Amino acid sequence: MKKRLISLVLFVVLIFSLSPILAESQISVIVNSKQVQFDVPPVIENGRTLVPLRAIFEALGAVVSWEPSTRTVTGVKGTKTIILTIDRTDATVNGIQKALDVPATIRNNRTLVPLRFISESLGSIVSWDGTSRTATINDAGLKVSFIDVGQADSILVETPNGKSLLIDAGNNEDGDFVVSYIKSKGLNKIDVIVGTHYHEDHIGGLDTVINNFDIGKIYMPNATTQVFEDVLIAAKNKNLKINTAKAGVNIDLDSDLEVSILAPVGNTYEDLNNYSAVIKLTYKNNSFLFEGDAGNISESEMLSSGSNLKADVLKVGHHGSNDSTTEPFLKAVSPKYAVISVGKDNDYWYPTKQTLDKLAATSVQVYRTDELGTIVAFSDGNTIAFDKTTSATTTSSKSTIVPTTTSIPTDLNQEANVVISDLDCYGETITITNNSASSIDLSGWQVISVKGNQTYYFPNGFTLKGKSSVMITSGPKAYSSGDSVLMWADSNIWNNDGDPAQLFNNLGKLVSSK
Repeated sequence: MKKRLISLVLFVVLIFSLSPILAESQISVIVNSKQVQFDVPPVIENGRTLVPLRAIFEALGAVVSWEPSTRTVTGVKGTKTIILTIDRTDATVNGIQKALDVPATIRNNRTLVPLRFISESLGSIVSWDGTSRTATINDAGLKVSFIDVGQADSILVETPNGKSLLIDAGNNEDGDFVVSYIKSKGLNKIDVIVGTHYHEDHIGGLDTVINNFDIGKIYMPNATTQVFEDVLIAAKNKNLKINTAKAGVNIDLDSDLEVSILAPVGNTYEDLNNYSAVIKLTYKNNSFLFEGDAGNISESEMLSSGSNLKADVLKVGHHGSNDSTTEPFLKAVSPKYAVISVGKDNDYWYPTKQTLDKLAATSVQVYRTDELGTIVAFSDGNTIAFDKTTSATTTSSKSTIVPTTTSIPTDLNQEANVVISDLDCYGETITITNNSASSIDLSGWQVISVKGNQTYYFPNGFTLKGKSSVMITSGPKAYSSGDSVLMWADSNIWNNDGDPAQLFNNLGKLVSSK
């Protein structure tokens, strides 16, 4: 009898000890409708799912490498480079440090990595079904970049079928930066441009954009200012027609999207802000409403017109001022998320407390460019996720340009010849020299101001010729000139009391410091 009792107790203990393993072995991971097969089952640690690294990276279309000497994992997909080290609770995404809830680990001679962190860092949408214990991951077909242009607006939409829409381009001085951001996405054509209205902080940089890309169509409302004349000249030089942006116009951009202009409803306004083209973009079950600087008069007209204003994401009107985002309008839109494009410490005190209180009262999650820098929203048509890593850690968020592609160097000895040859903190310049005889592709390479924790990404496709140098400028006198001078930011980057500089290759390896 005693033996039977002992056997029963041992059996119960064994069942309980195995139950987590049995449960974890039932975890399913589906990527783009295809179930991922793992040679080692996923495990759950501290509420986070860990999966075999190679299987998940490859399922997500990334190239993965393993460095046994440092126990470091590197995954590369398009614009993103992820670097994790075993048992460390931090990782880097495009050189930006990110905290991990659980570290990568080794189990049964297999490296396991955190599923959600990897997937979302590569621009995918993750959902978890606790009942079936299934993680479903889908590529984000739609990407919306709320570009940080300070106290101004600029939004880039990249569609599921490779089309692009640019809404505004910031101030005159922001034109080059907006061009650099768009080029960093690998785009050489903008299919549709919408200038919401004729204030400089919205269309000031449009002429620069038009001059630098092939343009499909341009939409703008009926009103004129001197800033508009600059845009008109740039358009005429390329034989482009300005189409009228008004309520009822549908924009043919992508077969998977609906893009409609909901305002201006009227024809004449005293306040130019009410001429703003308000755009609703719908992708399957997700929608975005871009409000420009539309004020309460325009919002009232849209409500009276009977337009369907419901949207998941609202780009808050007029930088969060009191004359926009009225309570009836906010109720009709009923957004889950709101994005406010606004300059840090601006002279207008935007966004106002009144606007923020209204958003808080309706439990809207707010993202602000003055706090986070450039913000990117991803959608698979059912779920929306936000990536704030593009510039959240930079003092001047305009300085962070994320490259479109990341090439893997084939000659590590050759890249050792690329060095920081000069750093002038007072003059706000840093010079990078290629001492080898061969050209080297610097796509995705990074220059870091150590004290300021600010990062400059070399543009996609930038090649430094053998025995040549490139100077990167910053500060109020910053400028660019061909391939010999690049512009980082129009604000000061370097600390005059001494600020070490570091140069990293596209895989996050330190190449040179000064």
